[in-house]
Amino acid sequence: MAKRRCIPTDLFYQRKFVGLSSDTVRLLLIGLISDADDAGRGLADHALLSRKLDHAPDVIAQALGELESAGFVHCYSVEDERYYTLCHWQEWQTLHKPTPSKYPAPPQAGADPATPSQGHPGCSEISPEKFGISGERIAEGEEEEKRTEEEGEEEPAACAGEGETNVVAFPAAAVSEEERQLGETTRVVARILKLQETPALRRIVEEYRASPHLSLLGEADAAREWVDDRQRNRRGQRMTPAFFRRWLKRELEAVQRRELACAASAQEARATGTAGQQEAGGAGHEPGQRRLPSLMNLEVTYRRAMTGGQS
Repeated sequence: MAKRRCIPTDLFYQRKFVGLSSDTVRLLLIGLISDADDAGRGLADHALLSRKLDHAPDVIAQALGELESAGFVHCYSVEDERYYTLCHWQEWQTLHKPTPSKYPAPPQAGADPATPSQGHPGCSEISPEKFGISGERIAEGEEEEKRTEEEGEEEPAACAGEGETNVVAFPAAAVSEEERQLGETTRVVARILKLQETPALRRIVEEYRASPHLSLLGEADAAREWVDDRQRNRRGQRMTPAFFRRWLKRELEAVQRRELACAASAQEARATGTAGQQEAGGAGHEPGQRRLPSLMNLEVTYRRAMTGGQS
């Protein structure tokens, strides 16, 4: 039995469905669709359906009667057992390999019992001639279409020896210089790290290749050397793309911290007034001669006062 059932998209717009007495009856119809086997049949036992569909037996009985009157369901009895079949089953379901039903088909009214059942009038049944040997359902016109496809499969073999073809090869997309350089850098980094050239490694190279603070190949050499050095790599970490990404991130953060420290030092020197003095003190004296800086720029201020404001 199939695990999925189809509910027609226009069911809630059909006049017969909308005309049912309550939402409970409509819901029970959908429940019968889910309960039915691959032939659209099931047991019409009120107590059994009550447990399956979670409604009282009298509600089940009333719903079956109304659904049968509306032409959705046909109930019948065979050998003291009551069954139901859904009248629009073949319209609602598309089953490629249906499981044969274990329930008997509804007998035709007034037919000879020895004659095979043809179904109830108004109810679509699974017809044996609609199935292939494997049990797969063959829709109308599908058999001829299948033959046409099989005949068409032989045409390429017949035309293969002609040596001519009407198929025009689509030109390969041109690789940009940026993509070529990225691929080359990725191959070199993979060779240094002794890793495979994977998309993950390519993304890492693409992310850090343009950084002015890092030498990607130099960092690859350093990372590989650190992993191979058992004295420093005491935890035995292995080289992976994730490890190399963490390595680059840590090195970049260290460079940024050094730059921030230098910027803060320069800003502090400008705030205390010693920045210009340090620059002046670095020039005008011989190498090896040590010049002691003045305190709080007092020397410069004193000279300006003695010369009348001229430095």
